[in-house]
Amino acid sequence: MDKRLWKRTYKAIPRFPCPRCGEGRLVQKKGYEIKQYEPNWVTNELDDAGLRGEMSSGRFAGLLRCDVSPCDETVAVCGDYTSKSEAYFHQLSGEWDVETESEYTITRLTPMPQMITIPEKLSGECRDQIDGACELYFVNSGACANKLRVAVERLLDHLSVPTKGPGNKGQTVEWKLFHRIDELDKIKPGHKDTLDALRHVGNVGSHEGDADFDTVTKCFELLELALEDLIEGKRAELIATAKGIVARKGKPVP
Repeated sequence: MDKRLWKRTYKAIPRFPCPRCGEGRLVQKKGYEIKQYEPNWVTNELDDAGLRGEMSSGRFAGLLRCDVSPCDETVAVCGDYTSKSEAYFHQLSGEWDVETESEYTITRLTPMPQMITIPEKLSGECRDQIDGACELYFVNSGACANKLRVAVERLLDHLSVPTKGPGNKGQTVEWKLFHRIDELDKIKPGHKDTLDALRHVGNVGSHEGDADFDTVTKCFELLELALEDLIEGKRAELIATAKGIVARKGKPVP
């Protein structure tokens, strides 16, 4: 996950990965540049305050296109913007110029790029929930967090973690998510805190209708790391490599 790409606000629209080919980057091609629109009511308020030309706010919209020519996927982007303009004097040229700094908050990116690397071996059911969480990332943090929680459930299904087990009185009962996470920790330890974090944030999103944007962003990173080990076995592979180096006392493989 490229953490530089996924955040609440941007100074400029970044080069997101293409949601279709995954190889290209989304760019503003000539004739498809992002346009800013300042509503009349904003203009009037700035006029009244004597700030017209110094500040602006409103909506932005445009199309981004994949820079890989055979693909050329087109992605719609829109949201809110604010900008500030400041005049400054060029000492060398002896002339005045204006510098404008904008800040963009994306509310829609359609179709949505893939935020994390999803292992090919992962079940379609789990993949669908992750894709759904990506679709909601800029739209609704609470709903996005809930999708990530469901993705954990589908991940446990993929790993064949039981949905039922012994209750307090020894009878077989339907397990809640935290029971299943505890059960996974007995089989493949080391991921309890990660999956519990996703569960808690998902619960907040479900019960309160919202979740902290930055926390949700970190949850994507946590999920990606868990998938790398639980589905692809990367940590086990690295541990085996380390043990091999130790066994050879650092010498090259014969």
